[in-house]
Amino acid sequence: MIAGTIACYEKQKTEHTTIIDIAIKMGNSSLTVSRALNNHPVINGKTKEKVRKIAKKLQYSPNTLAQSLKNNRTTTIGVMIPEIKHDLFSSAISGIEEIAYHSGYTIFLSQSNESYEREVLNNNVLMRHRVAGVIVSISQKTKSSEYFKDLLKRNITFVNGMLLHAGLHITDGYESMDLLFKSKLIPDAIFTVNDPV
Repeated sequence: MIAGTIACYEKQKTEHTTIIDIAIKMGNSSLTVSRALNNHPVINGKTKEKVRKIAKKLQYSPNTLAQSLKNNRTTTIGVMIPEIKHDLFSSAISGIEEIAYHSGYTIFLSQSNESYEREVLNNNVLMRHRVAGVIVSISQKTKSSEYFKDLLKRNITFVNGMLLHAGLHITDGYESMDLLFKSKLIPDAIFTVNDPV
């Protein structure tokens, strides 16, 4: 059974069409094919059209993993929430995904189950996946903002879903914002929600 699964994976792995496959079929360089697929101005229209036809015939799709390595960023937005089961978070996820979709992004969803340790672990996973940004609603047990600083160091945009000061729950919105400005730990945007618990 395992050998069959591995053989199936090996076969599947080699069936993905690459730029090199298109280049070989055309008798051109992979650079020419890449430029044609990216609508580069130095490639004439006739060549672009030929590349697109062959790419379609071979069922080529861009390798987003390779593109993310080149750009050091993906078109994925990380979303970290305490619990998916709450209606508030389900609605928020639905809205986030809809807007992300229409903007050419996908979402990578994680939940902390109200655990600070799991929140930090999820954050590290999102950074390793080179997400373009993170939307987070911190857990009730979050007592430190250190991991937010890791996002800032990597220039990853983050939006926090709770009024907070450096990752801590604060009841007074004005005080929270004032402390955020004083601490210089300022995300690009903040939205507020009432805690569903």
